[in-house]
This record gives sequence, structure tokens and C-alpha cells, in this order.
Amino acid sequence: MLTVFWNSERVVLADFLEKETTINSQRYIETPTALKRRTERIGIRNETLFQHDNASPYTSAATRDAIQRLDFSVLPNPPYSPDLAPSDFHLFPKRKEHLKGQRFSCVEEVSLQ
Repeated sequence: MLTVFWNSERVVLADFLEKETTINSQRYIETPTALKRRTERIGIRNETLFQHDNASPYTSAATRDAIQRLDFSVLPNPPYSPDLAPSDFHLFPKRKEHLKGQRFSCVEEVSLQ
């Protein structure tokens, strides 16, 4: 699984979940923590907004506390929303153009692109 954070200029962080790893709130909290380190390192100072569904790793008290502590905000997402995420329209088509015609023998090769 790939979690992507992006802004109008670039992909800021691409976090790959290790094969056969289950996402839970403890593992998920590592992702916004890595994002915070990355945004500080590259000098992004504007507000960071999260958009995710209502799965328990994203809505647990520990996750909510971590996101608040890191000074991020979460956009409300109606439960069971049929809407697709903005990434489906803006981010993935551009990434697919970049990867078009390439063949990869393992996930690690994709993550290097």
C-alpha cells in the first residue's frame, strides 16, 4: 500500500507499507510523523490537510492526538462517501504518465521511481 502526500508542486512524501504488514494506528502514526520531518526539512510552512476515510487506524484517539500534536488538520469525510479522492483525478494520472511503458520486477523498483 502506498500513502501519498502532495501539494501543488510535487509529491512531498510517499510512504510504502511493507508487504504483509497490517495498518494499525501505531503504524499509521509513523506516517504523519515522517511527513512532519519531511516538511520541516524541505521548508514547507503552510497548513497540512489530511483527507482519509473513517477506518479505525485513522480515527483512533491515538491517531487524532498525534495529528493534533503535529499541528496538522483533517478534512471531514462523510462516512461511506461514494466520492473519489482528489488524488484519483490529479495525482495518479500524472504518476501513471511517468511510469507508462516501464516494467518492474518488484515493489522496491517502483518505490525508487
